[in-house]
Amino acid sequence: VPFVLVALQPDLATATCYLPILAAALVLAGLTRKTVAVLVIAAVLVGLVGWNFGLKDYPKKRVMTLLFPGQDPQGAGYHVLQSKIAIGSGGLFGKGFGKGSQSQLRFLPARHTDFVLSVIGEEFGFAGILTALALFYLLLARICKSVGHSRARAGGYIVFMIGCLIGFQFLVNVMMIVGILPIAGIPLPFLSYGGSSLLANVLAVGLVLNVKMRRFANV
Repeated sequence: VPFVLVALQPDLATATCYLPILAAALVLAGLTRKTVAVLVIAAVLVGLVGWNFGLKDYPKKRVMTLLFPGQDPQGAGYHVLQSKIAIGSGGLFGKGFGKGSQSQLRFLPARHTDFVLSVIGEEFGFAGILTALALFYLLLARICKSVGHSRARAGGYIVFMIGCLIGFQFLVNVMMIVGILPIAGIPLPFLSYGGSSLLANVLAVGLVLNVKMRRFANV
């Protein structure tokens, strides 16, 4: 229901963030292979119907830009091309803080939100991106480890679903800036500028800590 309501705004990118939460809950509930197969077939059918009758022109153009980014370098393909230039120009250790030409001269759009990792790649290089990836890995590893600390099944559900939500946003954003996925407008958790995104993720991690701290309650 939340997915449909947000998609109707229309904001399909934000709506997709509800899907990993649902998928995590269904996995923990113990889906059978038959149910998984039915859901996959249903998702494919819904996707085909949505592509032909539901999607507007701009999300379709984003998908086509993913396949052929060079066809419209000044339009739909501009974002991902500039992102690749920024990351590639950073080299191993980057150009230095505040010295990235693509980001500081504003060739790179949304440099403070969706493409903040591209800025890190340009100014701190491959080493900076590896550091960011390592920190996210540690965060997700700690969240997954906290699933086993829950004394109640509901707490384990909450922690696991939050881990899937943060991991989904992180994965989509990283794949988006290197041109593996279409530009979806999903921010990088805890790094992208934006009050609503930061607040939602901080509250989510707060729920994880809440579940973990109560593992010794009433012992």
